[in-house]
Amino acid sequence: MEITHFSPRDLLGAAKWSSLLFTTYSLSLSFLEAVPLSSVNRSFKDFTVLTDLEGYLSSLSDVGAIGVGRDYDLVPIKVDGGVFHPKISLLADDSGNIRATVGSGNLSFGGWGYNHEVLEILRPGKDSRCFADLAEMLEAMAAASIPGRRFECLRPPSLNQFIDIARRASIQTGEGRSRLLHTMKGSLIPQFREMADELGGARALTIVSPFFTQHAGVEALASGLECADVSVMVPLRAPSMFEFKEATMAGFPCKRVTSELFEDRRSLHSKLFDIQCEKGRLVVTGSANATVPALLGRNIEAVVVRPTDRSTSLGWRPTTRSDSISTEEREPKPSSGAGLIVDYKGGAVVGRVMGLDATGDWDAFLSSGTRRQQVGAVSIDGSGKFRFAPPSNMDPLTLATSVQVILIRGDIELRGWLILRDLIGAISRRGPIARVINRIISGLDTLADVGAILDFFARDPQLLFDASARSGGGKSDRKDAISFFGQNLSALRGTSAFDMDGTGTGLEAAHSGDALIEALVRHLANAMPQSHDDAADYPDEDSEPRVGEDVVRKPSIKNKRSNQHLQWPIVEKAFEQLFAKLEEHPAGSQRAAGLFVLFDMMIQIVPRTEAPDELLHFLMRRWHRAAVGARPTDTDPTSLDQCFSIIATRMVISDGMLAPRMHAALQTWIGGELDEDFKNLFEPTASGTEERRIYPEGQDAEWKQAWARLVGSKTQWSAMKELKAALAVGTQVVTIPEGASPQERSTIEKVVQGKSKPSRIAYLTSRRSDKVACPACNMGLALEQRGRLAAKRIASCTYMRCGCVVIDISL
Repeated sequence: MEITHFSPRDLLGAAKWSSLLFTTYSLSLSFLEAVPLSSVNRSFKDFTVLTDLEGYLSSLSDVGAIGVGRDYDLVPIKVDGGVFHPKISLLADDSGNIRATVGSGNLSFGGWGYNHEVLEILRPGKDSRCFADLAEMLEAMAAASIPGRRFECLRPPSLNQFIDIARRASIQTGEGRSRLLHTMKGSLIPQFREMADELGGARALTIVSPFFTQHAGVEALASGLECADVSVMVPLRAPSMFEFKEATMAGFPCKRVTSELFEDRRSLHSKLFDIQCEKGRLVVTGSANATVPALLGRNIEAVVVRPTDRSTSLGWRPTTRSDSISTEEREPKPSSGAGLIVDYKGGAVVGRVMGLDATGDWDAFLSSGTRRQQVGAVSIDGSGKFRFAPPSNMDPLTLATSVQVILIRGDIELRGWLILRDLIGAISRRGPIARVINRIISGLDTLADVGAILDFFARDPQLLFDASARSGGGKSDRKDAISFFGQNLSALRGTSAFDMDGTGTGLEAAHSGDALIEALVRHLANAMPQSHDDAADYPDEDSEPRVGEDVVRKPSIKNKRSNQHLQWPIVEKAFEQLFAKLEEHPAGSQRAAGLFVLFDMMIQIVPRTEAPDELLHFLMRRWHRAAVGARPTDTDPTSLDQCFSIIATRMVISDGMLAPRMHAALQTWIGGELDEDFKNLFEPTASGTEERRIYPEGQDAEWKQAWARLVGSKTQWSAMKELKAALAVGTQVVTIPEGASPQERSTIEKVVQGKSKPSRIAYLTSRRSDKVACPACNMGLALEQRGRLAAKRIASCTYMRCGCVVIDISL
């Protein structure tokens, strides 16, 4: 028989797996995150782990876990009368490749290398029948998770897509006769017997197992197969040894054998049954020990049975070995411990106590890394269920590491991992970009992450704007500026990449991805720009690009230090797409949400670009342009007035010559002169939150000086308004506007002197487009004159029958 030394990690690196399911008894989260998860970190969308309650409880001591409940789903299962013991993986990629494994190793360092294990790899075609069996097993597990059935869990595991994957693999044609047998439908022994009878019946049985129920499990299997020739492999090292002497004394003699395949100094954890039949043999490998609970179906087990011809040999030979070492590891048994199974969904923490009658009040805490925050008293009902809201200053989505819920009463402490259902759902539907968003929210982002977010939202800006509207611009003091805050936005946004389909996962439609983006909007609106050391953001030369790295140019080694920034053209292009989409909205309060979030994105992203001061100046001008005419008239404009004033003043700090232009922009924004109330209310200060975010090193004197220079400057609009007022009352001395041509100057002077009619000056009070007509004759102005009007608010009508001076007093 061909035996290949193969690591499960080899399989993980063979494709870009997007959907992964693992089942295990014992569990090491540090191993899980360091090996399986990291191997597929750039491709997975759905990473689900089902574990026995015992494995789950032991994982709670791994407080350094980062991804549990955030990047991957962990579902503990308590089996009535037994343990959850299968070691299965099911992998699928977006190209249709599917593989599965069934073995003896747990998700731990021991199970993937330190112990001696066996592993079967299942491929569609050759093993299609095994995939059909796997789909049947998963369906039975889903059914057993319903309250009152065989499994006890907070919520049924989401297995529908994995059942579909197994079904797809099962329909590929092939001649394989192998089967995947399991205990969801009963004992393994009659299933072995049925397959052995097809080969003429069992004639000899050889067993490899790390655990035994004395000799009862082996005897039960031999009896079920009606096989009297029984051998048990004697390992060099194993958790326990078969009691040959006691078995013989009980009238059940067994032979001692060994094989070079198992002559290994590692501790034996392999499980194998070699059933020699009249017309061939069955080689059985998987999770089942030679114990009564495993073979008779009390535990949940899975094995692969491969029929072969009789010439196949595993090299068994007699042995008299008596120096085997027992590691005294404990046989898998039902957990006697208690713990919490907890979800965070829709802003609420919902959980259940398992393994203990905990009815009554408990003190609750949230713990993440070294941080521990008290929640207060929590009441647990008679079924062990509880519900509470997390502290306002500890949003689980914003924390950098996984979160545990802790309940304390007297000297009893219960713990459980907090599974962020909305985040897990978003990752399942969108994949790596959802993890990128979460890293940004948690403050663990890299340049590649920022580039990925820019690229993602540049492709679908409305997704960002709608999230900003739903979250009130990310701050409570902004929501009054948004006319449709809190309303149904589905008509405005269309179908989003994060929209949910309402499949049987227990999640509300469209909530999971939306909640994550809303959390990002809140983060952008409230976080202070951080100084990032982006030196480590770039991967090694031979590594595979990370999600989003296509939008960040990778520098050469010698130029690496100087190029550790987002590139200007890339950032500018992304923002331009965002601004262009925003300008498709009607001017007014419907643009407010987009203006808020773009204001925040500039603040957070620009410091991580090359030439940040110049780029910020450019984007602030672009923000002003998108804001033209967008001041809300049906909602409270105060928060947008503040943003507009801060940007205008920040630009004057950068270039004092812009004061008149920024003053004019503010006049256009509010539709008139800045009165004293406006000047006092919106004067920026260095201590203001938004001011500190957009100019962290700014001094109060800089802000005051720039604001005074801005509001004290003379604008062309003010000059034209003053000229009109002076001419209206017959003032004999007027100030000729800057930019007037000699002919226009002469016309104005003649009107002042009464030598020309006042009608020789026409006033433009509104502008609907750049194609401006003379207010006196309604003839379109020449191109040159339109340019002068836009720049200096004064022009001449060149129509021979008119010739008026045109003065623009519109805003």
